[in-house]
Amino acid sequence: MVAAAAGLLATVLVVAVLGLVGPTPTGAGDNGDGYRLYCAAGIRPDTADQASNWKNAVVMRFTTGHPPCEDHAASSALPILRAATLGAGPTWSLNRLGLLYAALVGAVTAVAAFASGARRAAWLAVPLAPLVLAAFSRFFVSTFSEPAGLLGTVALLLGATTIVVTGPEERAPRLTGLALVVSGAVVAAAAKPGYAPVALVGLLVCTATTVGARARLRRLAGPTAAVALAVAAVPLLVASVDHQARAYASINAHNLVFTLALPELGPTATAPLGLPPSAYDRSGEGYYVRNAEGIPGWTEAIADDPARARSTTYRLLAERPTVLVTVLGVGMQATLRADLGYLPSLPLGLPESSYPPKPDPPMGEQGADIPRFRATLDATPVPWAPSLVALLGVVAGALGALRATRRAAPRAAAAGRIAGVAALTGVMLAAAAVLGDGYLEVFKHVWLGAYCLAVVVVALAVAAAVVIRAAASRVLRRPAPTAGPRSGGSPDESGAAKIRQVTSATGRSMISPPIG
Repeated sequence: MVAAAAGLLATVLVVAVLGLVGPTPTGAGDNGDGYRLYCAAGIRPDTADQASNWKNAVVMRFTTGHPPCEDHAASSALPILRAATLGAGPTWSLNRLGLLYAALVGAVTAVAAFASGARRAAWLAVPLAPLVLAAFSRFFVSTFSEPAGLLGTVALLLGATTIVVTGPEERAPRLTGLALVVSGAVVAAAAKPGYAPVALVGLLVCTATTVGARARLRRLAGPTAAVALAVAAVPLLVASVDHQARAYASINAHNLVFTLALPELGPTATAPLGLPPSAYDRSGEGYYVRNAEGIPGWTEAIADDPARARSTTYRLLAERPTVLVTVLGVGMQATLRADLGYLPSLPLGLPESSYPPKPDPPMGEQGADIPRFRATLDATPVPWAPSLVALLGVVAGALGALRATRRAAPRAAAAGRIAGVAALTGVMLAAAAVLGDGYLEVFKHVWLGAYCLAVVVVALAVAAAVVIRAAASRVLRRPAPTAGPRSGGSPDESGAAKIRQVTSATGRSMISPPIG
């Protein structure tokens, strides 16, 4: 009953936040990336130009029965999209995809709640809480790959939470938690190449998990799950990366070089990259601004050998670690803009006056123009907050992993370990975003990392509440001091009754330490 109720509650939460049963659902408008999936699914936007990008609204209505694209993106979001279109008839609504994702969130929540048990199911609220923010859940109503990444990451964190709140001797719950971690990591990592770090975190969680009471066998289940994760994820990742390389290798290399390397490293970086000094005049310009037309040396340095341009950029960053830290800091700071204001959220069909104003063009939020991008970054409040949250999450995770902490304060340790897993995932996703495609659309690329940092905030809040409550309880339980006798003799009987000791035959005290 508790598992079913938890799953239903999670589904209703997503449905309510997105307004999926109302006339104006909340979604994520297409910036052009949606074509990669809806074309492969054999559906087309029901618009005059059969496109959904840059409509200043979310195109909800599609037509079905079209031949799928031959060379399409390899993503775990594609089979979910295809499943949502089954039995739709000649037209199909994006609402159905949102409802399917809501049901899948409910399903993984129910599994985790069943494994955790009735008394510990409340812990699952930690990874689920950020879904009350439309900034995260609205991507379930889109044809992007991001919603599959979010679903997989939610499943991984639910599985990690199940493992954290159960003991090694609880075989079935921990094995279920491992299954959620493996399946979630595979779905997230296969959604798009930039989400591969989720699989790495899944491997770490699996390897560190012990199952069973026998000393020789308890460490076998985790590594076995890690092997299963690698076997399942690696072929999917290879297919995804292969398509990315075929379709966008030179474009991604251009964005890495011109939106990150040249602006951060300066004009001296042109020579190692094989570019003439005059190419620096286009520093900060994303590929799609002018499709790299007119950049001297671009064909030889970028288009002909994008792998060399990428590896050279990494070498230059490694030689200047302070710049590398700055780059990673930009990725972390970008998580503050997870709302992605340049992507509309209201459905196509509303009166045009109902739509919020659209940036024209949204060059700063897209990262296609670095001066405007930096202005957008400068407008974010408390720019160091994401890095601090991640650092606190990692520290909390390390403290929670200590055996002494788990014994003295098991609940705080559990919250700390959840924070640690989420923090590590968020940092790795941010690093993969900036090092994969430069600053182009970095706000969208670190969006999943922003969700992970939101989980860290919730977990840290829970840990702090547990510690404060335990401290308050100890203060309230502390006996009031009593005055001893004025002259020789022993304490009064009431004082002896308040402080009791059980003494062994050898005369040693056997008082057990309190559990926080």
